[in-house]
Amino acid sequence: MIRKALITAALLLVSYSAYIAFLAPASWAGSQHEWQDNLIKAENFIYSERDSFEHVILGSSLSCRLSMRDLPEMYNLSFAGHSVLDGIEVILRSGKKVRNVYIETNYPEKPEDAKFVQSLFSALYYPRKYLHALRDDKRPLSIIGTKLSKSLTSRVTDRIQLMTARSGDSDPKPMGFTRQLTDIRSQTYSQTPDDSLLAQSLRNLRERINLLEERGTKVVFFELPVNQRLIYLASPSLTRSRYLEWFPATRYRHIPLPDSLDYVTTDGIHMNREDASRYTKYFKEQVFGQPQR
Repeated sequence: MIRKALITAALLLVSYSAYIAFLAPASWAGSQHEWQDNLIKAENFIYSERDSFEHVILGSSLSCRLSMRDLPEMYNLSFAGHSVLDGIEVILRSGKKVRNVYIETNYPEKPEDAKFVQSLFSALYYPRKYLHALRDDKRPLSIIGTKLSKSLTSRVTDRIQLMTARSGDSDPKPMGFTRQLTDIRSQTYSQTPDDSLLAQSLRNLRERINLLEERGTKVVFFELPVNQRLIYLASPSLTRSRYLEWFPATRYRHIPLPDSLDYVTTDGIHMNREDASRYTKYFKEQVFGQPQR
């Protein structure tokens, strides 16, 4: 019985691997949650046939909102719920050469997750380098679930748009809920962070950046806009000044916040899709020096 089960499992794996390798369309991929998104980003970077990357973005869930359709030249190695240190560690351990790294500065106090990075480079993960069918974005349940979810979401969205069009309300955004979340965040942002802990976080970051620079990587910093009420409160203001002390503008480039800070967020800190695209175009203009339409 066990032997038959093992043989059946092996045949299914071989068949699915052949389908992925020779028949599956480029769209045959999926993810069901942020944790899986993190794994997929890391796997695609680590197992890429490329030995080098020109531009890589490192950040938190805020940077995950960037519109990568507008940045085809870049690879977004930002991990939701994680620190930029995790992204740097993935680069260092992968052996990939990266010419330019763009580091989000919004949350330097986030600690690294050693278990996350170690799991990516464990012996159990090694077969995924050659068998794409074993990678997270190729899991059948994830792909089927993603396609069903998109279909259901599309239907619900169409229904809401039809109902709001009939009622004359063209913007059914839950602004009250967003305002409540922003009020809660403002309490935290108004508190001055522990300067010694912030210094330790930036010290750890500088040590990792030194390792990147030893490999010839150029580092650029950028801050993502959040709700206007939060940007200049005590916590982000201190963080901003400490970044400039640890990474002076005479040596490192810091992409400034946009002149206009009227960015709409869904919860006070994460930009909505439209404004994430708007900031992405600003970011691209700052990086490449060409106005983006």
